[in-house]
Amino acid sequence: KSRFRRRRVALTPTAYSGAAPRGISTRDQKVMSDQADQLRLLVREAVQQNPALQPLPPIAAISGGQQGVGATTVACLAATAVARLGRRVLLIDADVVRPEIAKRMPLSSSGTLGDVLSGRRRLCEAITSAYADLSVLVGQAGGDPPPLGEAARARLLAELTAHRETYDLVLFDTGVA
Repeated sequence: KSRFRRRRVALTPTAYSGAAPRGISTRDQKVMSDQADQLRLLVREAVQQNPALQPLPPIAAISGGQQGVGATTVACLAATAVARLGRRVLLIDADVVRPEIAKRMPLSSSGTLGDVLSGRRRLCEAITSAYADLSVLVGQAGGDPPPLGEAARARLLAELTAHRETYDLVLFDTGVA
């Protein structure tokens, strides 16, 4: 005989009926639900009164452990795939050492990430449309590296915040981490 007992679990209709979990009364469950609804309402009202509180679109970063492992390829393919699903994507080439996205996609760039970070151009002036629903901000190739200080990060965040309703996803290709 086995040392381990087999335990039979019966799936009953009450398991899926929405009954309150053990230890939580239906009254307590209703109170928690009401509190959550009130919190959602407060957040919606706060965002309507102050649009700056509206959250940014999801932001993801793709990086590689070393050069040549395919991080830029993955970033380009992921951005293209999400855009083909009808989502508006902004792909940013944030690789300050070797920006490669401009070489891999059919782009006619009017500005770079360095232009946005330094304040020479606004985000809307620097991005390029690669495909339907896919916009690209190419990296700065050659010359002095773009500014990476606190003011530059604040400028980029302000630009992304200003365009938060324009994109459904912001994807950064950071190159080698």
